[in-house]
Amino acid sequence: MSRPPTPVSTFRTFVLEQGEHNNVQDGSRTLIVSSQQLICVDRRSNINDHNRPGLFACGGRAAGDGGTTADQQYLFNSTANFSSGIGFPLVRDVVNNGVGPGNRCLTLNSDGFLSNTPCSPPFFTPEQTWIIGANSSVTPRATLPDVPIATTSTSVVFSPSVLPSQATLSSIQCQATVTVILTRFPPSPSSTTQTATTIMTTPSNTSNTVSTSAPTSSSATEKFVLPVPVDGPGPTFDATATRAATNVQIRSAASPDICLDVSDFRAGDFRFNLVPITLKKCDSSIDGQKFDLITKGVHNDVPDSSRTLIVSSQQLTCIDRLRSKNDHTRPGLFACGGRAVGDGGTQSDEQFFFNSTAKLSDGIGFPYVTNAANSGAGPGLMRDESSDT
Repeated sequence: MSRPPTPVSTFRTFVLEQGEHNNVQDGSRTLIVSSQQLICVDRRSNINDHNRPGLFACGGRAAGDGGTTADQQYLFNSTANFSSGIGFPLVRDVVNNGVGPGNRCLTLNSDGFLSNTPCSPPFFTPEQTWIIGANSSVTPRATLPDVPIATTSTSVVFSPSVLPSQATLSSIQCQATVTVILTRFPPSPSSTTQTATTIMTTPSNTSNTVSTSAPTSSSATEKFVLPVPVDGPGPTFDATATRAATNVQIRSAASPDICLDVSDFRAGDFRFNLVPITLKKCDSSIDGQKFDLITKGVHNDVPDSSRTLIVSSQQLTCIDRLRSKNDHTRPGLFACGGRAVGDGGTQSDEQFFFNSTAKLSDGIGFPYVTNAANSGAGPGLMRDESSDT
């Protein structure tokens, strides 16, 4: 099931023919830059689908220190009548200088999102035609999917709260302001609850203390579907693995009604890596609260079961000690093996020392293997956490 869109919003941008991140001198290529966020439309930087356009730092480097990248450039005719609509052919993999078939253009998809589709400039379909101008507007499609979640119908117009200074704009040639209709997702709620690190595991089908209250997060009601890997094997079920526990909840011994929860899989990247781990009220009906403990397998090569992976039974990705998207010093879900595309081997950042003879229902701890002191026995801080208080 696709994630439901929220009401359509107006997206205002600059069209930049030349500047720090666009080194073409003749004005034949343009960037499309958010006037609010000062970042560029990139042909494949949508967090939910990296084959679709999304906003990314101009220049193509996350820190903003990049130069010019073809992934953010579009062929541009500065003499065209903007109010009549123009197309934006991609510079990357351009054919015949952007004329005729074989090219790809920025396109409004039938689901209300942008995509890159085949085009034949200078002819564009209505979905590939964009109206440019400060006073232009586009009527939202009547065929956008229904919104099954409670929301308001008020459109939001974004504008920068602080305009760039005249000095900032002096070196940039700004042709016009673009008004484009896009959809927005509501921000996903996240938990900031903290608790002790000692964890008790109890199979969900034998627990008498699990709450069955309905989850409050809208993402918890969305069915998770494993992403189709574009490169690499992606997350897969390890049929060869030895499991000390399967499909169990991991609850806090300090607060037994609180469980680890990774239901908000949309909070990660397009591969569903970097999903933050939250602490929520235990609910045996939530797949995002189910985990496997794998003591031996494709991504855990220790033969004596002295180390375990904690794997989401839903998403088939591993708890990694510093892979939270919101805070890289905190644990989050990441591809088992430590490589984003899923083709890694064994990664100590995902391994925890494990006593296979311990009684799980009495509560156990999960010492990290990376930077462990004295093989995980006795005192000792991990180096990465030695400055935390």
